[in-house]
Amino acid sequence: MAPGTEGREESINTTRNMTNAWVAKYRRDNKTTGKPSYGQVYSALNAVSGHFNNFGTKYPFPAKRKDRVFAEFEQAELLLSRGR
Repeated sequence: MAPGTEGREESINTTRNMTNAWVAKYRRDNKTTGKPSYGQVYSALNAVSGHFNNFGTKYPFPAKRKDRVFAEFEQAELLLSRGR
């Protein structure tokens, strides 16, 4: 979403809450934390959360970081399809 778009801050806050809920659910589960797919998803979510924690909701998400996050999710999806 472009800066100034209606509902942008609410969407970012929802994303933060969903990320925190995901991490809280899976961080202590030894069955998932050792899997490579968990590491990929965690890294991607950490990049998103870290951006908004450091730069706030006003600064746009950089294209280079977005590309990296999507690549990590694609890799995680591939690993999950292999049961890893």
